[in-house]
Amino acid sequence: MAALMAWLLRPTTVAMAASLLTMVSHALVAPYTQARRDALGCGLTCNGNMLSVSSALKLVGSPLCGRLSDQQGRRLALFVSAIGSAISFAILGFTRSLTGLWL
Repeated sequence: MAALMAWLLRPTTVAMAASLLTMVSHALVAPYTQARRDALGCGLTCNGNMLSVSSALKLVGSPLCGRLSDQQGRRLALFVSAIGSAISFAILGFTRSLTGLWL
């Protein structure tokens, strides 16, 4: 039992579990994102703009997250990414306006 606990608490195992949790949450939310945009009146141009801005932010954020990972460690970078995703999903779920989706 002690060996199992030691394996579960290893930094690599924690990082892999955090990554898996983030990927599963994205997979669960992604199918509903377009329906949510449609319900709030986001047309084709709006949808294209949101996807473009999202891609640009990922282009900028990935190296910043990599730098954070190099300087402070993987755990902190994964924690910050997971918290950011949770906030993003909460905004997506609770927003009542198109402006809220742009956050």
